[in-house]
Amino acid sequence: MTSRNFIKGQSSLSRRKRKLRLKNNFSGSNKQRLRFNLVFLATCWLLISIPILMPAFAPVTAAHVLTLFFAAVNLLWIICIAYSTTFIYRLFRERPRYESGHHHEGKDLSNLNHIVAILAYKEPLELIEKTLESLKSQTQSKQLIVVVGLEEKTPQLEWKQHYLQHNFKEAFGDLVFTIHPYKLPGEIPGKCSNMNYAIREVVKRLKSEGRFHPKLTTVTSCDSDNLFHSKYFEYLAKEFLSSKTRHSVVWQSPLFYNWQLSSSPFFTRVTSILRPVFMMGFLIPFNINTMSVFSLSLDLYIRGGYTHPGYQMDDIISAIRWMTEIKDRVEIKPLYIPTLSGPTSGANLLEEFHEWRRQARRWTIGAAEVFHYFCVRCNRMPVRTAFSWGVWFTAYYCIFLCAAPIVCGLGSLMPNLYPASSTALVLGSHEFSTVLKYMGIFQLLCLCIVFVLNSCWVKLLRINERIPLWRNVMHCFLSPVVVIAYSIVEFLALHEMAVVGKAACTHVPSKKDALSIRRILDTEKKAA
Repeated sequence: MTSRNFIKGQSSLSRRKRKLRLKNNFSGSNKQRLRFNLVFLATCWLLISIPILMPAFAPVTAAHVLTLFFAAVNLLWIICIAYSTTFIYRLFRERPRYESGHHHEGKDLSNLNHIVAILAYKEPLELIEKTLESLKSQTQSKQLIVVVGLEEKTPQLEWKQHYLQHNFKEAFGDLVFTIHPYKLPGEIPGKCSNMNYAIREVVKRLKSEGRFHPKLTTVTSCDSDNLFHSKYFEYLAKEFLSSKTRHSVVWQSPLFYNWQLSSSPFFTRVTSILRPVFMMGFLIPFNINTMSVFSLSLDLYIRGGYTHPGYQMDDIISAIRWMTEIKDRVEIKPLYIPTLSGPTSGANLLEEFHEWRRQARRWTIGAAEVFHYFCVRCNRMPVRTAFSWGVWFTAYYCIFLCAAPIVCGLGSLMPNLYPASSTALVLGSHEFSTVLKYMGIFQLLCLCIVFVLNSCWVKLLRINERIPLWRNVMHCFLSPVVVIAYSIVEFLALHEMAVVGKAACTHVPSKKDALSIRRILDTEKKAA
């Protein structure tokens, strides 16, 4: 080989290496930093720079831009409140139907089986037991195949398995325990990998026993701190049998975090009240993502490739993964029957704050990772579905949750920092400072409505939550502080991902010990 040819060969090899390196940057390697989550960070910085940089050289233009931005945020609040209010109305309207049993007349529900996966790691046994008790009380309990998915490194693993087996072996159609091995290739620890392993093991078992009927079986994912309504699976079965698109639908029950929520500090309570509203107002109606407890056909679950073991948030990634695998739209449909879930908890105020911050960080990193997954695989989806999902996912997680509270907070300070912008005329003949006051009052009004909605679903759940009026008022006025603090945690989490890369996507499970202790203490108080 001549030196000229050798140089050409080396140059070609270098180009191939560069292409391979670029491809690996968008793969699942733990060392990669060049990922599409950087789009989230760039978008946040672009929006946050408006109230920081623009007023210095164009205060009037900045006032107009911020007014439009605030108006867009308030429009999203209006949409969210409207959908949430409608959702709660439907919950009240549906309750007499499924509680009386008329809702299911004429439906043969005995042909359906329901796989219910409870994934646990270090969660207290009392919480797992409480969730199993709520499944035991189901009208369809004998149709349930309950899978308790434990991790190999679960403390007191054998004792927990033996205890639960002894107490619930006769409660269901079948009770299965799976032990997810530690550090399988291509996996990261978390609910995704545990769920993927647990359902695959159950499918193997059903096939070996001749009970494998994927089109007549549903799969429900849940956590160890979910309390189901006794008619949940009866209601799900009816919806399943009534749907013509049952094998391309995921059913989502609204989650309410009022499990001992009255004992939580203000930042936990405010967050726990806002999450159901955002779920009913954005996640479900705009088909963004499922959350914690959701149900679908086993047929769709298998065709969709189960869950991705290389990601941490099984609920956020599930719908988009199944859409890219089956190359078709998967619709998230509401299930108008409520489910109670445990809020963030800690043994003391400081630990509770750390748990609150950890959860906000985990959700942000999980959402940013799912956005990367979507960008890599969106060409497998219908164009219209991909565009709609990408826009709403970005608008919700990147703009509404992360950037908007910071931009609104900084923008409200702009008239004090840049007096020239205060008298700028926006929206016709209104001064910028006056418009800011009105929009701030409107957002506070929206938060007040959120607390009113909370009182409605507390009645729906028949929970005895005795919280004095002054505490509700105080929490309502502290809500903007909580929202801004939450967005700052999210913003910092995006920077962590930019610096650390894929290695930041590790699953640190929320602690539930304090929630279990609160339940025991409340029980003792009632007994006394």
